[in-house]
Amino acid sequence: KRLDDLEKHEHYLRACHTSSESNNGDQIEWPSVSVVAQILGRIERGLARHVGPEEFLQCSGIVLREGNDKKDFDSPMYAKDPPGCQDPKKTCNLESYVEWSSRLKLLVANEILKCPKLKDRHNKLELWSGVAQYCLLVGNYNSATSILESLDTTPITRLKETWSSLSSTTSQQLDCMQRHAEGCGNLWKKQSQDNDNEISRSRCDIKKSVSQTSMVKSKSSEWVVIPVFVDIVRLALTTRTECLQRLPNGDINITACNRLAAIVGAFTKHIREIHTTLIEPTNEYDSLTKYIQSCKLMSESDLMLSSFDCEEPTQAEKQLYDII
Repeated sequence: KRLDDLEKHEHYLRACHTSSESNNGDQIEWPSVSVVAQILGRIERGLARHVGPEEFLQCSGIVLREGNDKKDFDSPMYAKDPPGCQDPKKTCNLESYVEWSSRLKLLVANEILKCPKLKDRHNKLELWSGVAQYCLLVGNYNSATSILESLDTTPITRLKETWSSLSSTTSQQLDCMQRHAEGCGNLWKKQSQDNDNEISRSRCDIKKSVSQTSMVKSKSSEWVVIPVFVDIVRLALTTRTECLQRLPNGDINITACNRLAAIVGAFTKHIREIHTTLIEPTNEYDSLTKYIQSCKLMSESDLMLSSFDCEEPTQAEKQLYDII
């Protein structure tokens, strides 16, 4: 059954990559904040549970590079990678999960910037701000971080009129979430060392930050910690490099090997436990889920042009981007 599930999952990922849907906002109706956050949580869990522990050992360091710096993940011919990390990978579930975080970041910006009217952009900004809050509330730090990073990109931050239309409460909540998100990078390192107090304290702080909103209360089954995955990969890659470096006396660095085993083991065990305790989702929002994972998205350069269409560039921006 495990192999059948993995095969279906990889077939679904290939289908998403090969049959991208048109990104037409008129065809999509976004549900409530809580529903969107729950959909993101299901996508996260589906991607995370298929990442095998061996992939942390086999993946190339370029998996964390942005944009055009990335190459073919399956190719073992990377001279900069340490010896022993160049075995050809037969799966790309780790890379797909990393790509998902980048995709969500682009999706949020696309959804905001394809709205020509100020009111529509305001509503989309409120929507994704609320989704980020809900994700933080239920422990989905990976989605929340991607959304907050998207709202902090230049094409979005330069929309002065759009930002000024937000209520002071929403602006304060975004500032509070940004501060919480900055500390999420160390969350998994602490969890892999069996430090649960910090997680509990973080959740209490997040609860306080959203207490002023009229957000729908989450069910206990939604309370799962989904850590920032790129931070786990970065931590694993750094530790993997330390494993390959012998000690001054020539001995193998057993401490680093144990640390890598703890990081990877804690992640795989945690995700497995999450999957077994959660209720199987319904098919009610399958079309929206497919749209989120496969719709065509504008590139970062196209997003900047779209941002200028939404709000005219300033004189300084015209000089900076060489706009006539």
